Formats: sequence, C-alpha cells, structure tokens
Amino acid sequence: MIHHFSIIPLLMLTNSKKEMGDFKNNFIIKCLGWFSVIALTYLNLIGLPDQIANFIPHNLGLSHLISGFLILGVLFLLIWTIVELYRGNKKMMAC
Repeated sequence: MIHHFSIIPLLMLTNSKKEMGDFKNNFIIKCLGWFSVIALTYLNLIGLPDQIANFIPHNLGLSHLISGFLILGVLFLLIWTIVELYRGNKKMMAC
C-alpha cells in the first residue's frame, strides 16, 4: 500500500520547472500521474477492510472500525505529504 507515497514526490518533482527545466511534465502526463495516485490509493483502501477481517475473523465490526481509522490515517498522511511537498516547492521557487 505504501508505493503510492513514492509516486507523489516523484510526480511533484517532475512537475517543477526549476528542477526539470524543459523536461517538465506536460499536462497529459500530469493528469495521468495524479490519476494513477488516486486510483492506486482507492484500490488499496477498498481492500483494506477485508484484509483486516482476515486477522480478526470473528469480529467483523471491529475490523471495519480498525480499517476506518487506518483509511483516515492514510488519507491524512497523503494530504499532509502533498501539502508539505507543495510548500517546499514554493519556497524553492522563491529562491
């Protein structure tokens, strides 16, 4: 599930004019990159309740509660990663 965390910095780096110059991503590549991040995150999170239910087979409510907290945590980390990378990119562009 963690592989989409490595796609975000790579996508943001290759979208930076300062870092990439003329080799910066075009609009189509940028859209496909963000689509892949969203799709991979969705596919990973949609299967999480069933994976946790395999560890706690007799208490389905507990596994859904745990997976709900994990999903919120993963989404929070993704948003935080994007915001921090965006802020760092803006600081770098100002220099």
